[in-house]
Amino acid sequence: MVKARKQAGNDIDFAVFDNGAAAPVTVSSVTRTISGNDLTVTATASAAASTNEKIWLRYSKDNWTTSTTTEMTFTSGTSYAATLNCTSGDFVSYYVLTTINQTSAPAEADVDFYTVNYNNNGGKNYTVQIGPFSGNYYIPQGTNGKGFDLLSTAVNNINANGLTGNVILEITSDITETVNIGLINNSDFTITIRPDQDVDRTITFTQSGDNTHVRVILLLG
Repeated sequence: MVKARKQAGNDIDFAVFDNGAAAPVTVSSVTRTISGNDLTVTATASAAASTNEKIWLRYSKDNWTTSTTTEMTFTSGTSYAATLNCTSGDFVSYYVLTTINQTSAPAEADVDFYTVNYNNNGGKNYTVQIGPFSGNYYIPQGTNGKGFDLLSTAVNNINANGLTGNVILEITSDITETVNIGLINNSDFTITIRPDQDVDRTITFTQSGDNTHVRVILLLG
């Protein structure tokens, strides 16, 4: 694999990614666990990475104003993991990428150029709140400071962490949920689910396994 990019003054950078006879690994799944304020991200690859390949976790705690790339460590089989030491209140966005012939993390400005394969949750990145929730969160997140890809992702995170203030979940577009949602709030704070604008937003639930009806549609407006 060869990549090229144009620099200032019409100079061109080339990068050759030589993995021998082995096909570059892909990242088939990304999962996470939280213990205290430690976030552990685990990536499952399509095969064990070759000696030329590395698997990296790239993350941001400030909506990508700054970011850091850290190497993921082999755990077993085709799994790799990295643990981030966070602080309660941190909102972390992250994804997983692979490189070939890179012995250290690329400079943040060069990460995209040296990336061979990646899993960024279908372009939405993975996001997680560390510690209790408070304030506004956007679903899908888009360019907003805090948010999630799906309502179910937000609800699962809230159920695990609880609240430290009132929470508003701003729905920014129609959403299709493939799993059913059970929201738990045992606090004195409120959770409001509403459109981010004065327009209708539809949340469609497609799972029928534990429902008597095939589909439930919520119209928020």
